[in-house]
Amino acid sequence: IANLKGSLNVFNCKFKSNKGITIAGGIMEWFDGSILVEKSCFTDNYGMHAGSIYVKGHTATETENFSNNNEASDPLCKNGLFLAGASQYDGGPKGLCVTIARNECGAENAPTVQPTVAPTLPMRITLPPSHTPFECVDSWSTLKSLIATKLIEGIKNVFAICPGAVLLAGEDAIALNATSEGTDIRLECYSEAGESCLIKGGRRHFHILGENVKVTFRNIKFEGSKEVSILAAADGESSLMFKSCEWTGNKGPSAMLIYHEMLGDTYNVESSIFSLLYPGKSMEVYFDSCSFTANKVTAAVIVNIGGTLGLSSSFFQSNEDAARGCIQNEGADSSLVLRDSCFFENYSIGPGMIHLTDGAELSVNEQNYGYDNKVEDNLNYCTDIFSLRTGEVCNSAACLGSCSTFDAPRCNIPGLDLHGDSEITDHSSCHDTWMSLRSAIRDSRTNVFVICNGAVLQADDSAIIVSRNDITIKCGELNGAASAPCMIKGGRSHFQLKGSILLKGLTFEAAEFSSIVAKGSSDSVATFQECIWRKHSGNATIMIHSSDNEVTDLLQSASSSSAASAMTVFLEDCLLERNEVTFAAIANFGGNLRLMKTVLRRNIGFGVIMAFQHSSLELSETCMTQNNAENSIVYMDISSTLISNDNTFGVDNQADSEGCHEIFMAGSMACTFSNCEGDCESFESLTCPLPSYSNPSKNEDTKGMSMAVLAGIISGVVVGLLIFLILTLYCCRRKKRRKRRKEDTFNVNTTGTTAGLEGSFQDDEISILSLQ
Repeated sequence: IANLKGSLNVFNCKFKSNKGITIAGGIMEWFDGSILVEKSCFTDNYGMHAGSIYVKGHTATETENFSNNNEASDPLCKNGLFLAGASQYDGGPKGLCVTIARNECGAENAPTVQPTVAPTLPMRITLPPSHTPFECVDSWSTLKSLIATKLIEGIKNVFAICPGAVLLAGEDAIALNATSEGTDIRLECYSEAGESCLIKGGRRHFHILGENVKVTFRNIKFEGSKEVSILAAADGESSLMFKSCEWTGNKGPSAMLIYHEMLGDTYNVESSIFSLLYPGKSMEVYFDSCSFTANKVTAAVIVNIGGTLGLSSSFFQSNEDAARGCIQNEGADSSLVLRDSCFFENYSIGPGMIHLTDGAELSVNEQNYGYDNKVEDNLNYCTDIFSLRTGEVCNSAACLGSCSTFDAPRCNIPGLDLHGDSEITDHSSCHDTWMSLRSAIRDSRTNVFVICNGAVLQADDSAIIVSRNDITIKCGELNGAASAPCMIKGGRSHFQLKGSILLKGLTFEAAEFSSIVAKGSSDSVATFQECIWRKHSGNATIMIHSSDNEVTDLLQSASSSSAASAMTVFLEDCLLERNEVTFAAIANFGGNLRLMKTVLRRNIGFGVIMAFQHSSLELSETCMTQNNAENSIVYMDISSTLISNDNTFGVDNQADSEGCHEIFMAGSMACTFSNCEGDCESFESLTCPLPSYSNPSKNEDTKGMSMAVLAGIISGVVVGLLIFLILTLYCCRRKKRRKRRKEDTFNVNTTGTTAGLEGSFQDDEISILSLQ
C-alpha cells in the first residue's frame, strides 16, 4: 500500500511475502500523509529500505502489531517501522527504525473490515528529545546541491536544515524553480527546543521563480545579505509562506523583494525598483510570527510590486535608512493584509512605515501598533501608514499624500515587551505619560481625558490623532483646584485634530514640527482655554487646514483661491510666546480663527498670524507685543476676511522696513510676500485690556522707540528737575548765611567758620548725591 498525502487506517490485516523493490514490503507513507496501523501482521516481506512499514511524513501510529522474518537492504530496518529523513541522497536515507513490539500475530484467521468504532487511545510514536529524526544538512553547498539534484516537480519536497546549523551563503542565491502544478517545496529547521537555523552572508539567499509553485520556510534566520535576502519572483499563481523566521542585519535595496520576473526585467543590483513594475499579478507572500530587526536598506525592508502581501503577528524593530519605511506596496495589483503586527523604533527617510503608492490597496489593517518610529521628511511627517495621493509620483523633493494610523493601543504579540509597553494601562483617574494618554484616546469610549496635575508628558514622534467629536482633554485639579500646570513637551507634533474638541489648562512646549495640526472639516471646532505654547519650531505652532496636501503644497499655494473648508479654532485666555518658526505662529488655510483675551509676544517668524484661502480672523481683547516678523505681524490675503478687530493692542512689534507692524490687508490675489500692495490697519486699543498684562521691557534687538524708552526719558526729566530745584534752594540758603556772617565778622573765628561752611557743603553734597 502506497499512501501519498492521504489518511490510511489499517486494522486486522496480514501482509505476507510482498516485495517492494524500491521502498518497502508492506506500507509506504509519504508527503505528510498519516497512517494508523492496528492488530496487523507483517511476515516474509521484502523492501529496499524497510521490510514492513516505511514512513516519510509526520504522523504514524501503530499498536498491537506483529512483524517477523522480513528483509531490507539499506538500511537494515527489517521488522521495524522506519522513520525516514527529509530527502534522498546517493548513500540512501537516514532515519530511525522503531521496533514493532508484539511477539505474535494478533490478526484473526479470516480478514475483517475496519471496525465502525475507531480504536481508543492508540500509541503515538514518539522519539527521544535529543534525537533528530530527519536527515538534515549543515552547510550551504550541501543544501544547494541537494535542491539542484533532488527537487522533484509536481510533488512535495522537504529539505531539512540541522538545528543550530550556521550556513554561510555564497555569492549566488539558491534557486527554487518549478513550472509543474502542485510543486511544493519546504525548507525547515527541525528543532524541538525551538532553536533556529542561521543562513548568513552572501549577496542573496533564495530566488523563487516559476509557475504554480508553493514554497514554505520555517524557523530560519536570514542574516547579513549584501543585496536582497529573498527574491520572490514567481507568477501570480504561486505562493510563499514564512513561519517563525527572522531577518536581521541585511543590506541592499530590501530584505524581501516581490515581483513577477516573467513579466518584467530580471533583477540585478543596478535595477531600479520601478523598472520591475509591470501590469500583472505577482505571487502571494505571507509572514506568520516573523521579525525584521536592524536591517539597513535603501528602498524598504519589504518591497511588494504587484503581489499580495500578508503579515500576522510579526514585528519590525530598529530598521533604518529606507526611502519608504518598512513596507512599500507598489503598483495597482499590489495589496496588503496587516494583522496584529508591531513597528518599533524604525527610521525612514520618506513618510510612513507603510508606504502605499497610487493604486496599491491596504485590504486589512487590524490591531497593528507603532511606537517611536521616525521619518526624516519634516514636510510630510507620517510615522504610520502613508498613502500617496492619486496621480502623484514620489520624488526626492516631496511625497504628497495622506497619513492614517495604526489602530492598536499596544503591541498584541505575546511576550514582546517594547519598553514596558505591555504594562501600559488606561488610568481611570488621570494620565501621567504620553503613551497612556494616546492609548486611552485611541482605545476608550469615554469623551473626557484628564492629565495628572503637574505631570510632564514627554511626547514622541507620533502625534495623538483625535477624530471623534465632543472630546475634552484637560489638566487635572489638586484638592479641587488647579495647581501645578500640565505640560506636553518635545516630540515632533502634539495633536492632529479632526473632530470637535476642548483642550483646557495645558502647556505645549518645544515641538519640532507643529504643536497643533487642525485638519477637521468646516463643521468641526477646536477650543483651547487657558493654554500656553512656548519654544516651538518648525513651520507653525498651530496649523489650520483640511487638505490632503502636505505643508509643502500649502505654503506653495498660499495665495491660491481654494474654497474655505477648514475647521474653526478658538483660543481663549491663552498665551503664545518665544516660538521661533519658519512661517507663522498661527497659519490659517481656509479656516476660521478666533482669538479672545489672548497674548502673543516675542514670537519670531515670517509672520505672527497669517491667513489664506478664504479664511477668517476674529480678534477680541488680544495683545501682541515684541514680536518680530519678516513680513507683517498679521497678514490677510485678499480672499480672507478680518471679521473683527475689537479692543486689540499692539506695541513694540517689529516687521521688515517695508512691512506692516500691525494688520496687513493684501490688495491683490497676485500678491507676493516680498512685493505686495495693500492697507496696514491698526490695532484699535491704546492699552492692553487684559488685567494681568504688564508692559514688556525693552527688547535690545528691536528698532525705533518703545514705550519703555519713552518712560525712561520722562523719568530722567523728572529727576533732573528735582535736582535743579534742590541746587537753587541750596544757593539761596548759602547767600543768606554769608550776609549774616559779615554783620557779625568781629565775633566769629574765621577758621571755625570756614570749617563749618565746608562741613555744611559736604553735608548738602552728600544729600544731593543720595538724591541722584
